[in-house]
Amino acid sequence: EDYLRARLAACEAGELEVVVHHSDLLALPRPVEA
Repeated sequence: EDYLRARLAACEAGELEVVVHHSDLLALPRPVEA
């Protein structure tokens, strides 16, 4: 279960990077990395 949870977390992180990247391209404010 820990492995699956880690994979899901990595997937979510990857999607978040894509969203942030698109936000940069659109010159929109992006959330600050914690």
